[in-house]
Amino acid sequence: MIKITQVDISSCMSGSRDLLDDARGYLDDARVAYIDVARELSRLDTAYERLLGFVDALSQKNSDLRPLVNQATDHAHQLQIQADQLDR
Repeated sequence: MIKITQVDISSCMSGSRDLLDDARGYLDDARVAYIDVARELSRLDTAYERLLGFVDALSQKNSDLRPLVNQATDHAHQLQIQADQLDR
């Protein structure tokens, strides 16, 4: 036969209270972390939008420069041909 004493019950209740207190503490920490994550996510969304605008503008400028780069390359090629002809 198993005998459970008042001391056993008190000890079990004390351990249960400790576990509940720990669980409440973890839950509070989780709430704070969730709020922090939501705040950081909002900041990241803003940063993402700004970066997206920057990349779009940079891409457009690159597209605008492409014809100039092609012209400069063609001109450099023509100058090289002329330099080769002058060397002969």
